[in-house]
Parts: sequence; C-alpha cells; structure tokens
Amino acid sequence: MIPERGVHFGRLPGNQLEKLRQAEQGEVPPGAFLVTTITLDGATNFAIINGKSMSEGQQFGLQVGTQVYQVTVKRIEDGRVILERRDEEIVVPLRRK
Repeated sequence: MIPERGVHFGRLPGNQLEKLRQAEQGEVPPGAFLVTTITLDGATNFAIINGKSMSEGQQFGLQVGTQVYQVTVKRIEDGRVILERRDEEIVVPLRRK
C-alpha cells in the first residue's frame, strides 16, 4: 500500500521492468531508479528521481506490475542518492550526460 503522502511513479520502461523481474523477490535494483538532478542547499537537499522532485526522508511507492515497492529517500549526497527499502540500502548514482 502506498503511503498517503508518498509519490506513485507508475510504470517503468521495458528494460528497467525486466531488471526488476530478474531481481530476487523483494529486492529492487538501482537500475529501477534514474537520478537526473541533485541540489545540495545546506539543511535541505533535493533530487529528481524518476522525474519527481524528492527530499530526504520522503517515502514513495514504485509499482512494477501488481507489486508496489515502498522506498524511502535516506540521504542525498553529491553525485548520488541513497534509498532505503526495508533494511536494504540502494545507492543510485547521478546520471551525467
């Protein structure tokens, strides 16, 4: 179930969906997320993750088929975002052109 204040990302492109299907049950690979922007502003850090503006501590649901993965933005750092699902950390690098 998606938290009331969470963000629902919807469907993934085919290649990312396939990566998720190949992952072990319950695991979400870093390839399921795309970080395109990071803003570090003292006490408040923001990142664009899968096209949505997110801040540290924010929770969201990533839907793949009928499965919804609950994820929390744990930390936003220079060049990467650290997400958390259950007790697992998912490190997602900033995608640079």
